[in-house]
Amino acid sequence: MRGVAFCAAGSEYCATRFIQRAMNAHRNLAAWLTLYLLCVSNALGQNWPPSPPSAHPTRRIGSRAVPGAEGAVLLLSVYNENHVLIDRQAVVKLTNKANQNVLRQTTQEKSLATFSNLMVGEYEVEVSAFGYLTGHQQLTFPNDDKSYPLEITLKPDPTAIEIEPPRRQRLPAKARKNLERGLRELKAGRLNEARKKLEAAYEEAPSSSEVNFLLGYLCFQRNDFEHSGAYLSAATRFDPQNLQALTLLGRLYLQNKDYDAARANFEQAVKVNPENWMAHNLLADVYLKQNQSERAKEQAALAIEKSHGGGYAAQVLLAEALTRLGQDQAAIQALQTYLQNDSTSQTAAQARSMMAELQQRDAGPAVSAATAQDRRVGFAEVDRMLTAASPVPSLESWHPVGVEIASHLSLQG
Repeated sequence: MRGVAFCAAGSEYCATRFIQRAMNAHRNLAAWLTLYLLCVSNALGQNWPPSPPSAHPTRRIGSRAVPGAEGAVLLLSVYNENHVLIDRQAVVKLTNKANQNVLRQTTQEKSLATFSNLMVGEYEVEVSAFGYLTGHQQLTFPNDDKSYPLEITLKPDPTAIEIEPPRRQRLPAKARKNLERGLRELKAGRLNEARKKLEAAYEEAPSSSEVNFLLGYLCFQRNDFEHSGAYLSAATRFDPQNLQALTLLGRLYLQNKDYDAARANFEQAVKVNPENWMAHNLLADVYLKQNQSERAKEQAALAIEKSHGGGYAAQVLLAEALTRLGQDQAAIQALQTYLQNDSTSQTAAQARSMMAELQQRDAGPAVSAATAQDRRVGFAEVDRMLTAASPVPSLESWHPVGVEIASHLSLQG
């Protein structure tokens, strides 16, 4: 019995020794393997373990790291006329002229838009931002592994509706805060966010002319002309001196071909601020539509004078008034001045066509009635492009602003 116990104890001892030796051998093998790998790593001059290859390599472009940047990279910055980065978001459209593929980006921090993975070839760039004329530029990428910085300068849109609130009214602090936030969202083109802030301001101050104007402008941007007119009517009722509301409401009447109502708003607008060139410009347009050519000529000339060079669009209205008054040479001069400021738009093409007709008329015999009719059609086409093209529902359906209007607006997508 003691012999059996001794054998069992000996077996246990042997097994233990065997396991210890095996563990020691494993440790030695692991140590030797680690040392070997370190030597190989040092010999190759690489860190160990090696990093896995990145599926989205990052390229260093100036001071910026652009992830996934392969092919040509376009870095586009948007400036105003004073070479200052614009204070609002811009939309950039990049078109490959070979295959007509279109890429779109919105500018981010520091008014910058980045396009990567671009193929070699020719592209057209189109940049648009609230309150500015759309900018265009052609560019070519001759190499697909380089970055191309590009600066685009946008000119202010002379016909843009100014939406800075007049700030004549005292508002509750909460309403003013929401109004200012809504204004920032409007400028950035984020209409849904602007709606939320302006509705909150409206709840605090439903009789504010400023708040009603901005809600009217918001509806105008969303093509909800009925409610736009209702808010703008309320804005002018609460403050008959609100130039912005008078001007935009007049535009709605103008689009609806209610020329008497439009004229009344624009005449009030020029009384409120005789220095506002756009009010004179719109009044000239109404007078032309009512065949009051002399008054149209006077208002168009005032628009040009008050704009200090920025209201070149009024030159076309002036040319039309002068033509109707038989002053062809003066009309040609007005069109030439317009084309010096705008040579690429559809209006510019029509202006060139009309100028050629007037020059032919001046050089040749009396024009036929058909040619005169063609000229009137040409001016009508330019006039159509100079005014907003969207149809407006009957203004008879507009009603005073109430809570139900804000509720309706909140249901819009």
